[in-house]
Order: sequence, then structure tokens, then C-alpha cells
Amino acid sequence: MPPIVGTPAAQSQLHWRDLTLQVGATILVHDSSFALPVGQLGLLSGANGSGKSTLFRVLSKQLSMSGEVTFAGKTMADYKLFDWAQVVGYVFQNASDQFITMTPREEFVQSRAHSHLTDYWTDDRIKRAITALNLDHVLDHVVYQLSGGQQKKVQLLSVLISGHPVLLLDEPLAGLDSASVRTLLTLLKDYIVTNQISALMISHQRQFLNEFVDYELHLANHRIALVTEAPHD
Repeated sequence: MPPIVGTPAAQSQLHWRDLTLQVGATILVHDSSFALPVGQLGLLSGANGSGKSTLFRVLSKQLSMSGEVTFAGKTMADYKLFDWAQVVGYVFQNASDQFITMTPREEFVQSRAHSHLTDYWTDDRIKRAITALNLDHVLDHVVYQLSGGQQKKVQLLSVLISGHPVLLLDEPLAGLDSASVRTLLTLLKDYIVTNQISALMISHQRQFLNEFVDYELHLANHRIALVTEAPHD
């Protein structure tokens, strides 16, 4: 699939500056700076093992790094982990790692109870999203007994309902059929644009992405660069 060439919006809230990520003796990212734009969905691409998921773990305050991450002018170091978790929503690769209750209905109720965007996530909007994702008939099933695709849809909708101002999505489309991919991307993009969310996604599944993604960052040779032409590893 061709690279996505786009321009990040000027307005941003989350910034990383002079960021270096190192695991043991291996440097994954060296001296990277970027302002994550609001109201746009970005794609973070790169080879397996290049450090994409590690970057997400750093931005969600799970790993240490060299450099600085700020949100709304305040450094990540000044936030307690719980408070930073209210800023950055993180969709894990493994959907089952995300669940905190037993059924999809309970997941959605829990997310709604703690949502930062209750005016957007009305009961009617949540119901329409559940129907669009074809989850009506599994609302009271045990989440761990759902198919992989159903788990992915429950996972993503639950995180969206939580309403974090920054959203990191690690392979949110893995294992989904084409119709589900398009439905999820449509829901996701409307949510991002309407609420001016800063969102960055890792996805090896690139079908339809050129319709929904605004820009692409490519990680290679320890550098994160905005794609302006076909990337070269």
C-alpha cells in the first residue's frame, strides 16, 4: 500500500522533545521531537521491532526515556501515573488485557461512568455505535469468550467512550474483516474530529487507511520522520 502523505495540523497539546528510547544497550529512537496534532489521526509505521510499541509505552508513562514529554505545557514527570492515565488512552495490542469487567455491557457502563466526554457519549450514541459494530447480541456474554474480532470492537469502543484527550492505538484493526474495519475507522474519525482528540495509531493493516488517516510518521534507523514520500528503510 502507498504511504500516506499529509500535513499535521498546527494546533497540538502533547509534545515530545529530544526523545531517546533505549532498551538495554539497543537504541530504538534517537533525539526525536514532534507535536501531536489535535483533531487528526496519525499513523506510526515502521518495521517490526523498530520501537513503535515502545514509544507508545513511553508516552503512556509505562517506560522511562531520555527527553521530555509535555501535555498542555505541563511535563509528564509532573503527573502521577493515575493522572496521566486520564490524559492518555492506550488501546493495547491484546484486547483481553484491556478488560476490567466480565461482559461488554459492563465494560461500556464502566467507561461511560468515568468518561471525560459524557455530552458526546450519550446513551443513544453508544447504542448506535454498538449496533453499527454488530455487538447487540453479545452484550451480556463473557468478554473472554468472544471472538477476537468482537473483543477488538468492544475494546476500542470502551476506550473511546472513556474520552481521553490523547489516544494511542496499537494494532486496533488486527483480525477484523473489511466491513468492521471501515465501521471502526468511521466511528474513530468522527470521534477524533468532533472532540479534537490527538490520536496516533500503529497498524500493519492498511486497507482504507488513506481515507481516514491525516498523516504518517515512519520509524526507521532510530529516527521518526514525517512521511512526505515513499519511506526508505
